[in-house]
Amino acid sequence: MADLGQMREDPVAYLRRYQAWRRGEDPRGLSEAGLDALVIGAALDQVLEALTPGSDRPSYRFGLYAGAEKLGLCNEPEQPVALFADEAMALAHGRRLYGEFAEVRPMVAVVDE
Repeated sequence: MADLGQMREDPVAYLRRYQAWRRGEDPRGLSEAGLDALVIGAALDQVLEALTPGSDRPSYRFGLYAGAEKLGLCNEPEQPVALFADEAMALAHGRRLYGEFAEVRPMVAVVDE
């Protein structure tokens, strides 16, 4: 799984690579092509947010994870079960549902070089 906090690629460039893969221009599998479903979703959110003029809707910047990876319950990287605008709210909700196994991670942030 991609390290979402360290993603350096522009969301538009990432989505162009995904689109090329989706059209069959890259015969490798999704992860082999350096793509990740969570990053694709977050990149889509960022691009849509940028295209929405004067949007007052919250920015969902934190993903809540149930902790299945910690328990060895999944073979592939865990996907978030919910997205939140507020980190504290995400953690409170996660602790209530999943106890000590809940984990909150920041979503994609493009880092300028």
